Amino acid sequence: MAEFMLLMRNEGVPMANLSEEEKGAVMAEWGAWMGGLQEQGKLKGGLPFNPATAVVINSEGGTSNGYFSTGNDVNVGGFIHLECADINEAIAIAKSTPGLHGAGSTVEVKEFMSM
Repeated sequence: MAEFMLLMRNEGVPMANLSEEEKGAVMAEWGAWMGGLQEQGKLKGGLPFNPATAVVINSEGGTSNGYFSTGNDVNVGGFIHLECADINEAIAIAKSTPGLHGAGSTVEVKEFMSM
C-alpha cells in the first residue's frame, strides 16, 4: 500500500457565497464521501484549511498572505490523506471528490515518498 495526498484547489472562496442551508448540504456531502473512504480503510485524515490564517514564508524570512497559492484567485482549500494500492486507485478516488463540483476546481494527487 502507498500513501497519497489529495490537495483540493478552487477559485476564490466557494463557501463564502452560499446560504447556511447550501453550506450544510455541501458539508453533508463531504461527510458522506469521507465516511465512505473511512469505512473502506482508505482515509488516513483530511481537513479544510482556514483561509484567515494562511501565511507564506519566503527564503529571506519575509511573509505574505498565503491564502491564494500563487497570488491569483486559486487557493488550496484543504487536503485528504489516503492509503491506496497504487496511483490509479488514488486518482479514481480523487475523481469522486465533492470538491470537483465547482467551476475551476481541481484535485492534485501526490504520492508520499518513504524516508
